[in-house]
Amino acid sequence: MPQFGYTGLDGRGKKISGVIEGTGKKVVLQKLRAQGLFPTELREESTSATKSNRFSIGLSRRVSSV
Repeated sequence: MPQFGYTGLDGRGKKISGVIEGTGKKVVLQKLRAQGLFPTELREESTSATKSNRFSIGLSRRVSSV
């Protein structure tokens, strides 16, 4: 699945950036907005750049099986 780098603002106006997966820009924008984020920049990441420059802000949370 393609990965997209983004920059934007959270609900408090704090600048944020990160990487998120999605099938296209429209889907990724919907995901970010659903999380209360307001993207100001969105770019598709190349595979090599994503692997070497990867970090998370908690967008992909795992569910415990307990």
